[in-house]
Amino acid sequence: HQLFFSTVILHWNLHAPLPQSQRLTASDWIEMYRVGGVQIVREEVLVPIYEVLAKAPLDLLLLVPSPGDEHVEGPAAGSLCASEATLEGWASVRGDGLQ
Repeated sequence: HQLFFSTVILHWNLHAPLPQSQRLTASDWIEMYRVGGVQIVREEVLVPIYEVLAKAPLDLLLLVPSPGDEHVEGPAAGSLCASEATLEGWASVRGDGLQ
């Protein structure tokens, strides 16, 4: 589960509108899987995952639509909540309420 979650977060990091200085390199991501000098997930597993994600964004994992995508009305296409949700979006909970 940890590798799957880390892979999704890596995708977001590589394709979100961030400055280049904030993006993970392959060596940064591999280093995250080193604990006490021991590589807990082999580089032979991590490097191909990084290379595939770095090539191009996966639309279902994007936080914002790809350039040129048309606005989708109603539930987002490919959403896990599409059959039940009438509105999807992000909320930030800080201290005493929603923003």
